[in-house]
Amino acid sequence: PESNQTIIANFFAPDLPEFNPTIVNGDIGSIDGIFVATEDEIGYHTLTFTGTDNGTPNLTQTTTVIVHVLPTPDLGSASASFCDTDPPVDMLTLLSGSPTPGGIWTDAMAQVVSGTFVPGTTPDGPYQYSIDYGGGCAAVATATITTVTHAVAGGDTALAYCSWDYPDLLFPHIPGSPDNNGAWFTPAGTAFDGNLDPATASSGIYQYLVLGTTPCPNDTAFLNIAIPQAVDAGND
Repeated sequence: PESNQTIIANFFAPDLPEFNPTIVNGDIGSIDGIFVATEDEIGYHTLTFTGTDNGTPNLTQTTTVIVHVLPTPDLGSASASFCDTDPPVDMLTLLSGSPTPGGIWTDAMAQVVSGTFVPGTTPDGPYQYSIDYGGGCAAVATATITTVTHAVAGGDTALAYCSWDYPDLLFPHIPGSPDNNGAWFTPAGTAFDGNLDPATASSGIYQYLVLGTTPCPNDTAFLNIAIPQAVDAGND
């Protein structure tokens, strides 16, 4: 302005009614304020600032500022446990909030990894997801994942005994490599020690049950055992 002139400052932000800066008029007019965006203001906004002197004629200078309000990523950390036989998992689906793709996954050693966790193959541990929309709109969340070893009861099989055979432990007859902490059940559903006595046992389906640790299911091996009665031919 020229000598003895005053600058009248003003601003226009019609779609940002909460923006209320301090206006100072004088030989150097000023507009000073802090804009704190909310979720309702995501998008583009136009702010117009003017300074008009009181000379003759009035002279006005205008400055336009475009403000782009970006959404803050909505992320929350979470924990999950899987059986080592479960299918692959998209770790993004484990996080709380409304996570969006496009970020970076890192492991406990800060190495970039895939966002897919394969139970039984991918190491357990915390995996960190970070995403940045620009403009300081960044967020970080952690998926802490553990894997549980599945129960193994072994394979199914069929056995045959004669009623005069000696008692026999059934566990060694189960195919595969069954866990040794299971429980045995007769065809009637009665628990027993797994030592079959053909002289008193009944034919039918015997079960070897190994309880799974959550979230893994139980596993059962079925042994189809036939025990025909020995033929007594009598005396000579």
